[in-house]
Amino acid sequence: MRILKDEASGCELLINNESDRKVTIQCNRQEYNMLMDIMDSGDTGNSKGLYESKESDKKYILTDQSIEYHGRTLYRIKRVNDGEIGGFVEGYGNLSHEGSCFISDDAKVYGDASVSGNAVLGNQAEVYGFAHVSGYAAVLGNASISGEVKIEDDAYIHEDAVITGSTQVNGRVEICGDTFVNGVCLIEDGVFIDGNIDIPGDTHISGNSIIRGDGTVKGSVIHDAEIIVQSADIEFNILENQKVVVSGNCTSEK
Repeated sequence: MRILKDEASGCELLINNESDRKVTIQCNRQEYNMLMDIMDSGDTGNSKGLYESKESDKKYILTDQSIEYHGRTLYRIKRVNDGEIGGFVEGYGNLSHEGSCFISDDAKVYGDASVSGNAVLGNQAEVYGFAHVSGYAAVLGNASISGEVKIEDDAYIHEDAVITGSTQVNGRVEICGDTFVNGVCLIEDGVFIDGNIDIPGDTHISGNSIIRGDGTVKGSVIHDAEIIVQSADIEFNILENQKVVVSGNCTSEK
């Protein structure tokens, strides 16, 4: 027996008898059809992303338990070494077999999204679209990660936080509450964001910046700053090494 694995889709076919192509399917129907087309073409040796792997390389399997979610079929996973039941994926491409990364509880990863490294998802968290979670990042609670977002390093996203667009989060960042981040944002270092905060547009937040409260924060650069928003909207170009408390609307050129 050998396993053919497609890196692009992440699905695997366990080949029992290659001559008559009897297979045990370890992927969803769409992924299965993709690999069968490759096999029928006779190009299995040269097809991009197709390689042989050992059965022992598998960290988890897809169980028979499935749900229909946003028009997609998701499968509950089970870790091989200890039998722990995990969350849901659409296919093997959503969760790496390398590292200690895992999806627990009823967390879901689908679409072209992926989880790798030592990252963990749990509770009701979701990762979808083209988003990627890696490093030692944790996404918990009802947090939602989508778009082309990258969550890396020791980032901790939880509660009802939503991050989408092309945002990149790395370092020891914590984002929680009802925070909504959208756009081309870079959030790094030791940033802490909590509350009902909306961060749109192209914003770079770094250092040990703290943003909390209720309102919208727009700015090009926020570094080592503390912003407390009290039912307000604040907009500026650069805010560094300052503490500001804002009520009502505020616009600053610096």
